Amino acid sequence: MDSSVAPDLVDPFIGREIAGKYRVLARLGAGGMGAVYRARHLGTTGDVAIKFLHGTAVGDEHAVRRFQLEAQNVAALRHANTVRVMDFGVDQGTLYLVMEHLVGHPLSDVLAREGPLPWRRVAHIARQVLKSLWEAHEHPKHIIHRDIKPANIFLVDLAGEPDHVRVLDFGVSRALDSSGAGTQGLIGTPFYMAPELWRGEGVDARTDLYALGCVAYQALAGNPPFVPPPSATDSLYPLLNMHLNDPPPPLGQVRPTVPAPIAAWVDRLLAKEPGRRPASARIALEALDDAVASVDAAATPAPPLTTAGSTPAAPAPSDTRARALPVWIVVAAVVILLGAIAAVVIAVSRDGPEPGPHTLADATRPAADDGAPRAHALLGNLVFSYRARLSAADHLDEDGDPLDDAAAVITLDRRRYHAGVGDPEDGFDTVFKDDNMQAQLYQLVAGTIDEPTRRAVLDGRPLIEIAIYERGLTVSVVPE
Repeated sequence: MDSSVAPDLVDPFIGREIAGKYRVLARLGAGGMGAVYRARHLGTTGDVAIKFLHGTAVGDEHAVRRFQLEAQNVAALRHANTVRVMDFGVDQGTLYLVMEHLVGHPLSDVLAREGPLPWRRVAHIARQVLKSLWEAHEHPKHIIHRDIKPANIFLVDLAGEPDHVRVLDFGVSRALDSSGAGTQGLIGTPFYMAPELWRGEGVDARTDLYALGCVAYQALAGNPPFVPPPSATDSLYPLLNMHLNDPPPPLGQVRPTVPAPIAAWVDRLLAKEPGRRPASARIALEALDDAVASVDAAATPAPPLTTAGSTPAAPAPSDTRARALPVWIVVAAVVILLGAIAAVVIAVSRDGPEPGPHTLADATRPAADDGAPRAHALLGNLVFSYRARLSAADHLDEDGDPLDDAAAVITLDRRRYHAGVGDPEDGFDTVFKDDNMQAQLYQLVAGTIDEPTRRAVLDGRPLIEIAIYERGLTVSVVPE
C-alpha cells in the first residue's frame, strides 16, 4: 500500500481477507446498494467479484437470516443470462456476496457512451434479460428481482456472441427490504419503478417487466420514459406522479426509426396496471419474438409497384455513389414504403387513369419537369417527387437543440409541412401524413443519402428534392 496516500483516501476493503477464502484486490465500482471489488480466491487463485452491501443491519438476526435465505435462493439460479452467486456471508459486520468475475460493461455505461441503440440490438439484449427473468420468476421460490435497471444488466462479449447478458443483483432488493438498507425508504431505482412499488403494493413478475420496459425505452430513445424537469428541486415526487399517472412520450415520435411493433411491445410493458402487462417473462419473450417477426415479414421483398401493363425493370448494377448501400438493401427498404402506399394506389393504364379517383402518382407528380427524371437507370420509373425548403425550424429537435441527423431533418420537414407550419417552397404531397410513413421515410433517406447531400442538409437551408421511384429513392440538393 502506498504510504503517501492520505489515510482517509485508503479503501479499507482493499487487501482485506474475507472469510479466510478471498483476498480483495481492487474496487470495480459502487451503486446504491453496495460496492463491488475484484478478489482472488485463495484456494483456486481464480478471480471473483465480491459485493459488500451498504447499511446492512448485521445486528438484526432476522435481517441476516433473511439475507441468507435470499442468497441461497439466488445461488440456485443456473441460467446462462444470470450472474452466478457462488458464496455469501457476514465478515466483520458486513454482508457480502461472492459472484463470478465478469469482463465487460454494464448497459448503463454503454448507453452513456453510445446513446440510443439500434432496435435490433435492444431486442437482442431484452430477450436475454427475459430468459433470465423467466427462470427466476418460475423458480419454486418465485424470485422477483425488483431492481431491473441498466446498471444491473451486464454485457459481456463472448466468442461469437457479442452483448451476452448477465443480470446482476437478483434477490438483493428483497433481502435488504427488512435489513434497513433501502435508499430513502424505497426498494428499487425510481426511474424504473413500477406504479405498484410506488404505491407500496405487492409485487410479482409483472413488476420486473415494467422495469424492463423502462430500460428498453431508454435504450431506444436515449432517456428513460419519465425524467423530472430540470427545474425540479426534488426528483422523487415528479417521478412518482409520472409513473402513476403520465403516459410515456410515444417512441414513434421520440425515435422514428423504431418499428411500430417494437414500440407497441414496449408500451405494453409500461402499462400502469399490472393486469395490462404480459403475465410472465415467458409471455413477454414470445410477444417480443412476434414483434420482431412482424417487422421482418414487412421487409420481405414483394413484386415492385408498376403501372398497369408495364414490365418491371431488370435490376441494374450496384450504384457506386459514396455511402450507397448494395442494391438489394435499397430495394428491400423501398418495398416497405411502396407496399404501405400500394393500398391507395389505382393503377394507370396505357391510355391514362381509369375514371374515378386520381392515382397517387397523378396526384403528386409535378405538372412540369422540376428536375426529377421520369425514369432512373437503377430504380425504374418515377412514382412521385416533391421539393422542400429546409428551414431553421427543421434543424431543431423538440427541445430546441440542433439535429445532427440529416434524415431526421428531412422527416421533420414533412411533419411540420403536414401540421400546417411548412415553408412556402415546399412541394405538394399527401403521402407522409401518418407516423408510420414518416418513420419509413426516415429509414429510406438514412439508407440512401450520400455524404455531400447529408453535409449540405446539415450545414445550410437548401432546397431539396425527394424522388420516389419504383424501386428506390433519391435525395438531391436543387441548384440555385
